[in-house]
Order: sequence, then C-alpha cells, then structure tokens
Amino acid sequence: KIGVTPPFDNYDLNLTKIESMPNLNNPFNYLFCIDFEWSLWSEKVKRMFKELEFFTENIKILGEY
Repeated sequence: KIGVTPPFDNYDLNLTKIESMPNLNNPFNYLFCIDFEWSLWSEKVKRMFKELEFFTENIKILGEY
C-alpha cells in the first residue's frame, strides 16, 4: 500500500473520515484531516503515531472526543 493509511491498517484502527486539501503554502503538497476511533492513552495508538512519522513531515492532534 502507498499513502498514509498503512499505519492505521497495521494497528487495526477504524478510520471514520479522511479529507485532503492543497497546502496553499507549499504547491503540490497536501494537508490531510483524519478522524479515527482512538484513545490518546492507548499503547497501539502511540505506536501508530510513531510509525506515521515516516509518512509525514508534521502531525498535529486537534483533539479527542
């Protein structure tokens, strides 16, 4: 697989929403907003974020609900 979803697949996390939009500050790059079912305190989520660093330059957590 190519893209950002392998870490979610590897840890069996349920993606509920994914959106992409052009990065206006950096042509030909995109920003992704992703919702998934998780708990910030989950060890598998912490490992997934560590693996996700390979696929992205920046990760920002907007919140947990």
